[in-house]
Amino acid sequence: MNSAQRIMCSRWLSRPGTTRRLFSTTRRRLTVMPAWVIDSYGGNDVLRFTPNAGFPVVNYPNEVVVRVHAAGLNPLDVWAAIPPWKQGSLAEFVVLSSNEISHKPKSLSHTAAASMPYVAATAWSALVNTGGLKQENCAEKRILLLGGSGGVGTFAIQMLKAWGGHVTVTCSQDAEWLVRGLGADHVVDYTAGPVEVALSTLEKFDVILDNVGGDTERWALGLLKPWCGAKYVTLVTPFLQNTDLLGVADGMLQTGMTVASKALKMLKAWGGHVTVTCSQDAEWLVRGLGADHVVDYTAGPVEVALSTLEKFDVILDNVGGDTERWALGLLKPWCGAKYVTLVTPFLQNTDLLGVADGMLQTGMTVASKALKHLCKGVHYRWGFFVPNGPALDDIGEMVDAGKVPHALRKVEGGHARGKTVVQVIRRGEDRTDH
Repeated sequence: MNSAQRIMCSRWLSRPGTTRRLFSTTRRRLTVMPAWVIDSYGGNDVLRFTPNAGFPVVNYPNEVVVRVHAAGLNPLDVWAAIPPWKQGSLAEFVVLSSNEISHKPKSLSHTAAASMPYVAATAWSALVNTGGLKQENCAEKRILLLGGSGGVGTFAIQMLKAWGGHVTVTCSQDAEWLVRGLGADHVVDYTAGPVEVALSTLEKFDVILDNVGGDTERWALGLLKPWCGAKYVTLVTPFLQNTDLLGVADGMLQTGMTVASKALKMLKAWGGHVTVTCSQDAEWLVRGLGADHVVDYTAGPVEVALSTLEKFDVILDNVGGDTERWALGLLKPWCGAKYVTLVTPFLQNTDLLGVADGMLQTGMTVASKALKHLCKGVHYRWGFFVPNGPALDDIGEMVDAGKVPHALRKVEGGHARGKTVVQVIRRGEDRTDH
């Protein structure tokens, strides 16, 4: 029985020089625990401590109760990345699904380990899942990290260097010692002048990871190698801001429009042929961004107009609804053509059915659609970021093998930039190291 499973059965307490013994098994101790909680929206003033928070309940056979030794102030970290819809980690215990957790590296203290999962999972998602990098192909790649001295950037440097990649980092002058110590091959000080000018003198890149946002992407796309699968990945998106301001439906629509306009500019910068559907009064906008062909969806059935055109290699759907019924037929068959939709039933399913049943329903939907259209020679895809226990397993092996030690020593010694960890259990209260 592993440590997480043991914790499900009992609550442990250790004293220096003593063997472990059980907590009190009174009814009260089994139903409440100390935790920091938030009861309403607001700033730090709404955060309060209570010794009587509800003890987390296991509802499904794949869930485990984890005792929290330390938690990163994302606040999503133990040696797991807790999804934002679950209980926070500033508590004595949390409940997680087995696919969301991993054993912490044996070479790290609980406090150092708590600094890593969220930034590690974010870096992994951006560079591996989206950027297409892996140990087998990274040695031939040039990677640019814009804003590389924060949590995600410092972890990404170590992972990429462990895989043999060539890493260029932008940061302020006082952080250069940190990123060079982690293995960065080239460092550009963004305080010394226009950073885009300095970067434009370098050899172009295979992957750019943007931790800065703002005006950055206006010039960053021009730093990529053209026509060789180079990728620009940004961690600064307007999705949460849009949904907070406009609500889920309008926020997703606004985000889709933003992504579409950015994709249009990027595709034109790379020389692609772009066809756009929009209303007549928006034609001037998309043509100004470089659209080669515009179809007015208010002039009649848009699928009829599109069916007269040459078939497409990629379709990006920001509309949803009945669109995919006919849009898949516009793709070139049997040549890797892809249909990508930004309008999925995930939020609607989870609102109506709850998280578990909603995710199950969504999974069944995407699986059936992918299989149906694969038989026609085209790829149907949705994209989601989820906490990744197996990725943490791989990362943990890298840590214990000594491939990403330096930043972790800095974290434990208090020198890491932009990351704070709360020690939940004082040293000596629990002597287990699992």
